[in-house]
Amino acid sequence: MRVFIALFILTLARYSSAQVYGYGRCPDVRPVDDFDVHRYAGRWYEFARFYDAPEESFRCQTQNYTVKADYLLSNESGVDSYGQGYSFLVRIYNLSEGTQAYYTTLAKILSNS
Repeated sequence: MRVFIALFILTLARYSSAQVYGYGRCPDVRPVDDFDVHRYAGRWYEFARFYDAPEESFRCQTQNYTVKADYLLSNESGVDSYGQGYSFLVRIYNLSEGTQAYYTTLAKILSNS
């Protein structure tokens, strides 16, 4: 029985840091053929995501991309966030609202050919 429990715990530890579960190596991901960077530019809105506890209260996440020379620039990321919860320690109900914004890095546009 101890061997079974040890194997079970080791299996859980193996997959505890993964967001997408799978077996074997990572898939062979190919770039999109005929990618039009100008159609990609603009404001994008999040409609789905993998579970991430720190982002649980985030809503209406956006990302804005612009093209500068041969770089795709993610120049603005905004998150409208709100959180609510009950603190059992101090016995109060907490509600918070706000907007967070930050800047990210440039991505060099590479040719698929």
